[in-house]
Amino acid sequence: MLPVLEDNNLYRKFWVNKRGIAYPEGYHLGKDFGLDIGKNVYSVWNGIIIEAGLHEGYGSLNPSTKGGCIWIKYQKDDKIFYANYGHINIDKNIIIGKEIKEGEILGIIAHFTNHGVYLSHLHFGIWDSKEKYPSNHWGYQKENDKKHWVDPIPFLKQYKII
Repeated sequence: MLPVLEDNNLYRKFWVNKRGIAYPEGYHLGKDFGLDIGKNVYSVWNGIIIEAGLHEGYGSLNPSTKGGCIWIKYQKDDKIFYANYGHINIDKNIIIGKEIKEGEILGIIAHFTNHGVYLSHLHFGIWDSKEKYPSNHWGYQKENDKKHWVDPIPFLKQYKII
């Protein structure tokens, strides 16, 4: 399943913009699903919550503030991957180490602005590796090296999660 039930498709895609170049902030490491504050965010598969809390850049940008972010480790058959859900108000039942089921609510879309412009959305990233995801730079990175970041939608389709 997808992490949200709707998307206005008005926000950022994976890696580069429509002209094939990096965004001003760098290379975008996920798919942004644009939707209203308060909409539910769901787990895409059965997994284990390995990180949940407030992190810089997931509140708002310019100026940057802390906001809700969750990392879940998933396994589908022999495939291990991590998913990053950002810009959310985390549900009170989300606890590190907890097993989570596909479709379980992780939280709701939080208030988000960039330079004072209202842009509420879910940042959803996939780290395709058995190696743990990096400790920072979850939204953007400056270097043109995807490492283990993948475009979430084709990845989820490839492994028959959506």
